[in-house]
Amino acid sequence: MESRADDCGVFYQWPEDAVRHFDWDKYERDCRHDFTVVDAPCGGVFVFHNL
Repeated sequence: MESRADDCGVFYQWPEDAVRHFDWDKYERDCRHDFTVVDAPCGGVFVFHNL
């Protein structure tokens, strides 16, 4: 996930200290409250937004 964020420029305007201290594990846990993540049959995952 981190390399995809870098490739997409997610942190483009963030200060370097903020990027370095971003907690990916906590972010993923927080997202699980708003999204449903299901394993895809050929690898990867499907992500659905819970309405």
